[in-house]
Amino acid sequence: MNENQNNYSNKKIRAISNTSSFPILVHYVLYVVLLEFVRPQILSLMRKSGIITTENFDLFLQYFTIYLIIFPVTMLVFYITRGRNNKIKLKQCFHKPEKSIRWITKWIMIAFAVIMIVSAVSVIPLNILKQVTGLNFISSDDVFFGSSPVATVPNYVVNIVPSIIFAPIIEELLFRGLIFNNNQKLGELFAVVTSGVLFGIWHQQFSHAIFASTVGMFCCYLYLKTKSIFPSMILHFLINGRALIITSITSDIDFNLLKSNPIEGVMDNLFPILLFLCVCLVFGIITITGLVFLIMEISHHKESFRFSKGEFEISNVKKSLVYFSAPITIITYLCYLYSMITLLF
Repeated sequence: MNENQNNYSNKKIRAISNTSSFPILVHYVLYVVLLEFVRPQILSLMRKSGIITTENFDLFLQYFTIYLIIFPVTMLVFYITRGRNNKIKLKQCFHKPEKSIRWITKWIMIAFAVIMIVSAVSVIPLNILKQVTGLNFISSDDVFFGSSPVATVPNYVVNIVPSIIFAPIIEELLFRGLIFNNNQKLGELFAVVTSGVLFGIWHQQFSHAIFASTVGMFCCYLYLKTKSIFPSMILHFLINGRALIITSITSDIDFNLLKSNPIEGVMDNLFPILLFLCVCLVFGIITITGLVFLIMEISHHKESFRFSKGEFEISNVKKSLVYFSAPITIITYLCYLYSMITLLF
């Protein structure tokens, strides 16, 4: 590749990178402005007017703002900056899956198994960092549940709508339907990884970043192989639903009583403990089955792990250096990294 071709390729890679990052940067700015500044003012005015504002209402306001205002604006920004030129349309996501139900079920179970293992393993270094530094790299909820801030509030309607209805649909359309499709020109595996990592840092917490990145990568893989957004939505639904179910059950358990008086604690919390164990058993069976399927895929179906290289004939290392040197991408990652660091204190 001569110097002119090299410069052209670098320019095009950075353009794709900027296009994928810019909507997420806009999302960040809107999140800060609307939720950190506007939302408190609205709640304050409502209280001064004598209108009762509960924790559930505040949570509803947050998720209404995120999913019905910020996300639509973010997707509109993508279309304005690149979507039409790239002929990326959301309706192309809603095709009938090209793979069988059996294949989709198998890979959803594989994804679930790997995600659960990554979630459990990632807790170890984060716990060590928390013990050494005293910073909030991880909370007790993250250890057990992976990710479900909405599940800590008792109003199940407020919890269910954003976590297992809005999130699997709207987040998949943005991160898989638009951003992943935009990155595919750089190579399928490269697009899976970069789109997944962006999805991870978008969660703005160290404890969720590795977990969510893994979820994002598997959602990209399902979308890539099936040419349909529905399987990735199902996986997203399953992951969020698991966190919601387990957190909802454990919210009824008095852990302080269990620590101070184990026998009395078990007797007083017998039903939620048994329910918790049953749910863990079901998810455990899914995880073990998924691992068996993964071993079988590695042994007998190596074609499942083949990816096209894309338009640019350069190594993934060099491609990564160029991709992450794009100015808007740098700013986007710095903004989210700043938020992640501030949450440590």
